[in-house]
Amino acid sequence: MLFEKKKTVTLTVGGMMCQHCAGRVKEALEKVAGVKSAEIDLDAGTATVVCKESADEAAMRAALAEAALSVNGLLLAADKAAKEQADKINSADALTFQTDRNLKDYGDKLPADKKEAIEKANNALKEAIKSKNMADIEKYN
Repeated sequence: MLFEKKKTVTLTVGGMMCQHCAGRVKEALEKVAGVKSAEIDLDAGTATVVCKESADEAAMRAALAEAALSVNGLLLAADKAAKEQADKINSADALTFQTDRNLKDYGDKLPADKKEAIEKANNALKEAIKSKNMADIEKYN
């Protein structure tokens, strides 16, 4: 057929959180045989695909699933890194709290130079926590 009929297919796309996600979905859909164009509505969570009448919707859904896996994989890696950072910050915060408590309870039993060095390191760790300076947090923790 010289001019094959076109159709418009609207697909629901869950999990898109940013323009990068939408771009990955658009790119994946436009690689499917018979797809002419794909427009992504991030707010509505939909993809409107203009394609040949013979285009396979199952292939479009498979492309969406593959795009979602790679996008979600990136998010999972980012979530894991954020969790690890939060765990290190929480551990450091607990250490400063315990150090303050020990200095209050036992500081008078320490030589002045030792107590001063501990206070200085503890204060430096508190500043690193405030600024989320992970290098310093790891150095003192």
